[in-house]
Amino acid sequence: MAEKAMENQAIEIRRNEDGGPDSDVDNSDKDDAANSKAEFESLHGSDEEQGMQYPVFDTKHMDNPNLEIGMVFSSFRKFKAAVRSWNIKKGKPFKFVKSDKIRVRVRRSNLGTTVVMKMVDGYCDTSTNRPKFQRLYMCFTAVREGFLARCRPLFGLDGTFLKKSIRGMLLISVGIDPNNGFFPIAYAACEGQNKDSWAWFLNLLKEDLMIKRDYEWTLMSNKQKGIIQACESVFPNVDHRFCVKHLQSNWSQAIFKGKALSNTLWAAVKATTTA
Repeated sequence: MAEKAMENQAIEIRRNEDGGPDSDVDNSDKDDAANSKAEFESLHGSDEEQGMQYPVFDTKHMDNPNLEIGMVFSSFRKFKAAVRSWNIKKGKPFKFVKSDKIRVRVRRSNLGTTVVMKMVDGYCDTSTNRPKFQRLYMCFTAVREGFLARCRPLFGLDGTFLKKSIRGMLLISVGIDPNNGFFPIAYAACEGQNKDSWAWFLNLLKEDLMIKRDYEWTLMSNKQKGIIQACESVFPNVDHRFCVKHLQSNWSQAIFKGKALSNTLWAAVKATTTA
């Protein structure tokens, strides 16, 4: 019931006896604010007309709010915090839209976006009784639809370090758009690059891209530890190619150095025939 109310109706924020709403109200739409109260009462009736006792929101339940139609909040700030917490608990995307002096409107945004969080298996902090974060995967709806509609069945994989206090690794999948530009598809924050983390990422990516016949796809990556084994496990029939820039870097770290060998390598990978 609370979900339907937030999607199709405005929830009234009534002022308490101690003061008005907080100062973070969006006043950009002043033209609508003048008649907003009259419009609201014409649709829902005033408190006196309805003769109802509205429930008052208890801030003690901010971490797990139970929203009801007509619920009274002491301020816009507390209402927004409760809506934000409610949506996070329900796993539903949302967006605050045009508001005025007595109403705040909220709508579901980026419907269909995939967000998956994984906690460390079997871990529970003894002091807080909470699990420990391990990985987070994200793929936005518009990006996924744009890639499937206009991009080639090819994507590249890579990872980079997350520095400072965050640490861990950032994994990313990137496609190529019709103008030969990079087209980011999905990314994930995880504990490190290994077979398990890459397989977890690739399985979610495979589901998002609805890949059924992997032999129709081409995948490009470097030879980072774990990535080859993960690709063989998740995409056993894909045409797996390797980044020449990384190959050249590996050559330079070994005994194959010099401009002549570098030119020969690039000439070979750009050739269209075996000869």
